[in-house]
Amino acid sequence: MKKIAKHFADVFGVKFFYEDFRAGWQEGIDLSLELGLCRQNYCGCIFSEEERFSNDIRKARKKFWHENKKIAPATCETD
Repeated sequence: MKKIAKHFADVFGVKFFYEDFRAGWQEGIDLSLELGLCRQNYCGCIFSEEERFSNDIRKARKKFWHENKKIAPATCETD
């Protein structure tokens, strides 16, 4: 991904700055827990938000079918 970003920065004549924030990731989590901060459970981009909600919907649908002992439609997951 870094290579691709650098390539397009060169193509479009813009500066590319890369910083890997993974190095302090766990420390940030630990500090936020220590301070009692609320953390969101997705990165904040529209794609991860959609994935989060679609996973919640899929889990709720699966639970409903299981609890009601009904056969799920072919489009639903049954496991």
